[in-house]
Amino acid sequence: KYGVLIENATNRQIAAPILSVVRAENFDEAIKLANFSKYGLVAGLYSLDAREHNKWLKTVKAGNLYINSKITDAKIKIQPFGGYKESSFGSGYKSGGPNYVLDFIKLKQASLPKEKHPVNDWINTISSFLEKKLTSQQLKIWHSSIANYAYWWKKLKQDLDHCKIIGQDNIYKYIPRKTITLRLTEKKMDFDALRVCAAALTCSSPLEISWCNTPQLEEFNWIDLLPILPNIEESQEEFDKRVKDGKIKRLRLTTPASEELKKYAALSACYIIDSPVLANGRFELLHYLKEIVITCDYHRYGNLGSRESEMRKPQL
Repeated sequence: KYGVLIENATNRQIAAPILSVVRAENFDEAIKLANFSKYGLVAGLYSLDAREHNKWLKTVKAGNLYINSKITDAKIKIQPFGGYKESSFGSGYKSGGPNYVLDFIKLKQASLPKEKHPVNDWINTISSFLEKKLTSQQLKIWHSSIANYAYWWKKLKQDLDHCKIIGQDNIYKYIPRKTITLRLTEKKMDFDALRVCAAALTCSSPLEISWCNTPQLEEFNWIDLLPILPNIEESQEEFDKRVKDGKIKRLRLTTPASEELKKYAALSACYIIDSPVLANGRFELLHYLKEIVITCDYHRYGNLGSRESEMRKPQL
């Protein structure tokens, strides 16, 4: 359908074989038009200009991105599939991806992880403050957690191509989520909440902290400890209203959610994470990251150009 305007009804995600063509005056406007939709399952670009590739990848908002390749591909392991914005709900793990089975299991901490990596300055600052606040067992868990978070973030932030198909890149990457809220439900210092903050700070996810003031929390002075993280002091009623009004879309709790909160969240499409906080960064960090898959055909009718000498998987 040609001549579609941005506000037209067919410029939405509908279950019908309809192609809506919207005119853009230039490349920048085309990206804005693509991002205007509240959905973001896939996006595609046909261009031979590497500058346009880079700009498009930095600004377009979709779960699967295709450059010079058809956008209807979705192959297990090669191109795990999953959306963005309102094309995604829940954990966000992509179908056919390395994390998909996590939706069907419940994890618990059996032992502390051994993999370690140096932590960033913010985490070191928190650690120094906690030396006299935590028990010896809590300190053991804390240091094991933050070191493992740093270890896994170093690995997860690397772009990976598991298949290395000749002529086609299939990049699997993790990016920090833009909005996630941590609600403090304990009236005193919450050790697990501090680990949530450490996980978010490790992978540069802008965690928002919602809390209700108590003398114990005020004495702990954790807001001054974490000035880099935005926080909102609000009563339980005010917090519940924000959930009901759809102001919170991804919520991290360190205790099980109440049935009342679950009802509010269900009505406003708010995803609640109330699973135990884990010391293993391989799993805990996933709550604060989004999976993106980029497919790019870099060959031209079989001609690999400057990439001809790359080590790729052998042809069958």
